[in-house]
Amino acid sequence: HGYPYIYDNNKPLDSHSFAKLFDDRVLTDKRFDRFASNLNTNATHFTTQTDFSSKNNIAASFHPTCKDETKSILANMMMRPFPDSSPLWSSTVSTGPLSTSGTLPPSTCRSLRGGGAVPASDETVVFFRASHALGDGVSMGAVLARLSDEGEELEEKVREELDRRRRKRKKRTLASAVTGGLGFLYRLFFGLVRLIRHQLSLSLLPFPRSPLLLLPPGGPARPRTVAWTDVMSVEDATTLTRAMGCTINDLFVAAVARAVSRLEAGSSSAGAAVGGGPTRSRPEPRPVRVVMPVHLYGGYLLPGQSLGNRIGGVCVSVSTSGTAKDALRSAKDALGVAKETPAPAASYCVAKVVSSPFVPKAVAAALLSLGTKGATVAVSNVRGPSFHLHVAGRRVESVRGFVPPPPGVPVGVVVGSYAGRLGLTVNADGRVVEDGERFLGWVVEEVRALQQEYNAGRPGSED
Repeated sequence: HGYPYIYDNNKPLDSHSFAKLFDDRVLTDKRFDRFASNLNTNATHFTTQTDFSSKNNIAASFHPTCKDETKSILANMMMRPFPDSSPLWSSTVSTGPLSTSGTLPPSTCRSLRGGGAVPASDETVVFFRASHALGDGVSMGAVLARLSDEGEELEEKVREELDRRRRKRKKRTLASAVTGGLGFLYRLFFGLVRLIRHQLSLSLLPFPRSPLLLLPPGGPARPRTVAWTDVMSVEDATTLTRAMGCTINDLFVAAVARAVSRLEAGSSSAGAAVGGGPTRSRPEPRPVRVVMPVHLYGGYLLPGQSLGNRIGGVCVSVSTSGTAKDALRSAKDALGVAKETPAPAASYCVAKVVSSPFVPKAVAAALLSLGTKGATVAVSNVRGPSFHLHVAGRRVESVRGFVPPPPGVPVGVVVGSYAGRLGLTVNADGRVVEDGERFLGWVVEEVRALQQEYNAGRPGSED
């Protein structure tokens, strides 16, 4: 689930114009045929509709008047099922005064009002939702790229990168190719051994159950909790992680795990308020299990590939006791071990097999749940373009994506980059996370705590 925010520079984008753009740029591309298709009765394959027009799935909508209303729209979209007779996606378009929807920080809105030859006075917000059966987040990103005026440029960059890698492979000597092949087989064999051992430990060894998973059965479903925030520039995040000897994934998995631990502390204290600083003392916090979706092709929809799901995943346990730096070390070690295994490809193959119509649903659900046993949060890293895209001449000021967490996992967090900025979104069970803004604030606090601990430990820093 996600939405692009379009800054329209006093040129409103209405639903009819957006539908025509979608028809002309997306539906004419055979890679995206699923947008004009329905699932068959048994939900085993897609059937393309003849003479389909996206105007049936793109509608005009009232414009949100505040940030809470925008959250409510997103939450309701995520709870609403798709009709059986319709393609598994829909979109709404609305235009109103700049800043009323709350999708952008006030500072950005002030800059837009005062910048350019024609200051902005209006905003267009496009809400777009799609079932995960239609495609993964990378596929949805490819759709946005195709919609943009820079679509051809982005696809050319992917082709250039693939050509560069092919040329590099061709330059290898026979000896290096043989050595590389043997090294691959060695890593595959021992990676499978590590994976089996890791999966057995996840599934069979006792693990303290999170209080966040002890949800009361029955009762009316609570709306999803959604929120979003900016964190820092991609340049600052890259500088920080390089200096700390970790990756952006390591950094945010540790921060999110610590935030979940604070959430658990509040959940297990019978209504006690959860507050204090990010490094405050907590009674014996349990490790937090984190699921990370992993795209099998490095986050790209390759040339000629159709829309679809090519997502595997890893599940790791992160210790949240001690300092923020201790949690980072635990996340880095856990993810490092996971990277040495073929877990993403293996989980993708298992999901492919057990989701076939020949496997009973109860058996499939039980087998799939083993891969995320005890997990409370899914963290997805989505890399966007480093510059602003444009749609029919209108600059796309911000793009936010919301990940649907796996069944049984109550919290989903996206770490996403767009136009040089790094941001966070949360999509959570409303019974687990009541205040999404506060939860994301905790994640940002934990990132700042890591910065402070790193700076305090640098040579020459003051005690």
